[in-house]
Order: sequence, then structure tokens, then C-alpha cells
Amino acid sequence: MSDILDLKEKVFTFSWKIKNFSYCVESIRSPEFITGNNRKWFLRVHVNKKNQIRCSLVRVKASESTTLDYEISILTCDGTPEVKLTEKEATFKKSKLAKNSQHRNALGRSLCVAKDIIHKSRRDSFLLNDTLTIKCQMWSSEDHFEARQAFVSSQLFLNATSRKHFPWPVDNLKKPFKSDKRNIPLFNSKAIKKSDKFFLNFTMVDEFNETKAFQIKVSRPGGKRRCTILKLFIFDINGKALDLVTEEFVFGKMKTQQIWQLQSVNWKNKITEIENYFQCSNLLFIMCEFVTYIGVVTKETSRLNPTDSVSSHSLESCGGRLVSDMDGNRSQCSEYLKNDLKQMLDDGIFCDLKLRVGTETIPVHRSILSARSPVFRTMLANHKSSDTVDVEDVEAYTMRQLLLYVYTGNIDDLQWENIAKLYSVGDRFKILCLKEKCVSLFKRNRDEFYLRKRIGRDLSSYYSTLQYIIASSV
Repeated sequence: MSDILDLKEKVFTFSWKIKNFSYCVESIRSPEFITGNNRKWFLRVHVNKKNQIRCSLVRVKASESTTLDYEISILTCDGTPEVKLTEKEATFKKSKLAKNSQHRNALGRSLCVAKDIIHKSRRDSFLLNDTLTIKCQMWSSEDHFEARQAFVSSQLFLNATSRKHFPWPVDNLKKPFKSDKRNIPLFNSKAIKKSDKFFLNFTMVDEFNETKAFQIKVSRPGGKRRCTILKLFIFDINGKALDLVTEEFVFGKMKTQQIWQLQSVNWKNKITEIENYFQCSNLLFIMCEFVTYIGVVTKETSRLNPTDSVSSHSLESCGGRLVSDMDGNRSQCSEYLKNDLKQMLDDGIFCDLKLRVGTETIPVHRSILSARSPVFRTMLANHKSSDTVDVEDVEAYTMRQLLLYVYTGNIDDLQWENIAKLYSVGDRFKILCLKEKCVSLFKRNRDEFYLRKRIGRDLSSYYSTLQYIIASSV
């Protein structure tokens, strides 16, 4: 790698952000980019049969061979190239390739990583806001090869989303019960296309009081190709969810009925856990989330510095625009800034004020609080000589969540109770952007809000607050 770094004055860097990456089930490609001597390239990402995510550098139709060094890396949320592939003196031979060809002459070695690492075990590290960042760096000693940078953002298109909730009567989970079956349309719109007419076949079965299970099928009368994800949850009285099923499936293009048979959810090992979610009214409250998507890239935007080169075809097809290099790198720099400010709050670095909330004392910075809240600004102006300020009628946990938002703009606890309390303190301290963010979260998941209202018994004041929030935001 040190030999490559010696050539860093001749490096071309291409950074590609892919939004909604969880829905990548087929081969997708980046917009084309151009290096020296008008050579065109793109990155190709797909999930192979070994359940690996593969990323390849592909050269588009070339009349001559070229040799260069390159490195493909998948970045963590803080910009660290933790998974990478480095190739020295890789040769791409001349070929008459069309843009979508996968001829071996046009392909470099692929970077491979297990899908479960990106999507599950290290999701928090790689998929911030469900966005994956891939970086490709290319080095060459040729005279025409110039140092350039390109930043591109793409988004995977989601076709339709359905959220359904329904109560299910059960007398006693430990006693035998008769099999019960329901056939639920997942999309109600009469205008929806045939390809998106899906039905959830949900059956609760009890075999000799030994094997209790949910049997789940998804069917449709045929249609165009669709990728799907199904999630099922059970809610307890406090609105917390138990994840029963999370599966994905691809429906091929067919004119006849298709059925997706999911693996049965056996209660034998989950009976105690499910009982904790069982309501005193003898009802299980079940939430179904079903997403269909085509798995293609759309809504792409290219962000380049003035010396960058991306093909006119790519810019035209993805609605690209020329901006400064600082703008292209703004998102990554913003994350660095948020992390640094959070560390200052967590570690109490150079704090000049303490907030006393109940029995807790929280070190903070006067300047940051004053900049973010006019109420804090006035409060601190009246306590210039004091190094401690009392904040009443706010729980310590809620205050810490408020400070996290003040310093970083993030909300890390998306429980409904927490968001309701955050809205209340945001209103008290006149932090308009926090109120707007809470309202957006409520409106985005209004179906779940009504479900939780129906279940809840001791949260009447909490739900009254939510009703006020949604009504006042219309």
C-alpha cells in the first residue's frame, strides 16, 4: 500500500453514497465517471448466491488497455475504510463493451463482504440512516492522469409500503385452541397495479397442545417482478414491540398466482416471551409492515468539484449539478462535527456551566445552549455570576436527550414516550427544529400511534399530548 501512496498526487477518488441500501437485492451501478484520457468507469454492487455483497470496478468500452492501481473500500459512519480491497498494477484490456456488459476484461477483482456484517452485526457502523458509502481510489503514473475527486449520491426506489395492525383473540396461550385463519389484503387502493396486489395469509395453529405456531404466507395473483420485505410484531401494553418475523423474498414475473410460504414461527421456545406481550383482554395486537420495491437506483445526484469529470450521460440521467468540493464532502464533515460536539458533552470538555436536574448535575456549555435556544439564552443572561442553574419539572433522562439534540441534532431514543416528552421540553425551551422533528416522526408512523393508543391504559396524558401535537401541526 505504501507504493500506492507514493503516487497520491495522481489519485482519482470516487465516493458513492447509496441510500435505502437495505433494499439492494440485485445488481446496481453507479453513474459513470471519467479519469484521464477520457476513460469511463463505474462501480457495480450486487448480492451474490453466497449472500455476499460484491463491489467491482468496471471499465466501459475501451480501444486500448490500461494499467493502474486501485482500492475499493466500504466506509464506516465516521469515514474509516474498514473493509477494503487493494489491487496493484491491475490491467484492464481493450474491449468493445457495451455499458452493461460484464465481460471479464472490463471487470477488476471484487471486494466481498458478508451481507450479514453490513445489514446485521455491524449495521450501526456501516448503515447510518440506511446509507452505505463506497469509495474507489485509482492511482496511475501516466502523464494525463490528474488528481480529482467526485462525490455521488444515489437512492434505491421503494415502490409501495403497507402497515396493517389487527387484534387477534386468544383465550389462553398455554391451553389448546382452534386453528384460526385470516386473509388480509396488504394494499387497499383499488387503483393499485396487479403486480402490487398482495395478500397476507396468517394462521394460528395448535397441534395436540405441543406445537403452537404462526403459519404465514404471502400471495398475489401474478404480475411484474417485485422485491418484498415482511415484518411482523406483537405489541405489549406499553407499546413495546416483539419482533416475530423479518424476511425478504423476490416475486418473479408471472401471469399466474404466486405464493411465498414463510417458515412457521414456533411458540414452543417463545411461549414465555409472548405471554409477556399478552393482553389482559385476551387479545394479541399484531402489526404487519410490508414493503415492495423494484430494486433499481433512482433520484441520483452528482456532486463534484470544478475540476472533476463525470460523463454528460451520467449527469443528464441522474439530475447532476456542479457544486464545490466542500459541498460534496459536507455530509461527512457534518458527522465529524456532531461526533466531536457529542464528545465534548459526554466528557465535559471545557464546560462552563452545570444544569441541576433533580438529583443529577450535567456539565454543559453556555455558548451552545444560548445559540440553540432563546429561552436558555435569557435564563443564562440572568445567571451570569452563577455556575449552576436549576431546571425544574424535567426528568434527568429527558434533559440528557434534549442536550443530545441541542449538540448534535440527533434523537437516539425513538420510543414514543421519549418523543412526546422531547416535544414538550422543545416547546418549553422554544427549540422549533426539535418540535418539527418530533411531529415528523409522529406523522410518519400515525398508524402505530393509533394502535398504541388503543392498547394503552395508563398513558392517557401521553396520548393526549400526541393528539395535540398532530392536530396543531396540520
